[in-house]
Amino acid sequence: MKNLWKRFIRGEEGSIFLATGLGLVALVAMMGASVDFARGYMLKSRLSAALDAAGLAGGAAPNSENIGSEINKYFRANFPDGFMDATVDGPHYELLNNNHLIRLNVSATLPTTFMRVVGRDNMSVSAEAEITRESKGMELVLVMDNTGSMSDNSKLTTMKSAATDLVNILYGDANEEEGLWVGLVPFAQSVNIGNHHTAWLDQAKYSAL
Repeated sequence: MKNLWKRFIRGEEGSIFLATGLGLVALVAMMGASVDFARGYMLKSRLSAALDAAGLAGGAAPNSENIGSEINKYFRANFPDGFMDATVDGPHYELLNNNHLIRLNVSATLPTTFMRVVGRDNMSVSAEAEITRESKGMELVLVMDNTGSMSDNSKLTTMKSAATDLVNILYGDANEEEGLWVGLVPFAQSVNIGNHHTAWLDQAKYSAL
């Protein structure tokens, strides 16, 4: 019995099967990791694209009270709920530099497939973006209709409120904005431009008056 036990310990028969089994486990784990890493890269790419779209939407109107809903709307349009079964945290945003800079971030947890063999059930990815709003100058003229038809159904009050909202969106908290000019012209049968601006008129028609 003692000799039989020694032969069993020293025996090399079947060891190749053990080594092959261990190698297969390692190979499957490596292949699984590559597949899950590829899925994670795909998720990160989609997150980044959606975050860029959301940031550009927010950058179009950073002074609006609805900037958060606009950012979420455009993000969800490019990254629908349930995509790749990922659980998303965000997007989160921060307004800086007098609303000229928007900093965004989002993270997501993705369930793994093959990596569960080695005890890794989830993997996390994240994306960040910065949108810098640059104003190159704009001359805006609001033509406001103040004719008699605007007296019905609070049309004039609604128009004034909409014009105020537009100006507040453009200026934000600033009293002045470099390169931004806003003018107001009442829409009626005639416009009084004063005696100092007769050069603006068609001289032939002006003389006929």
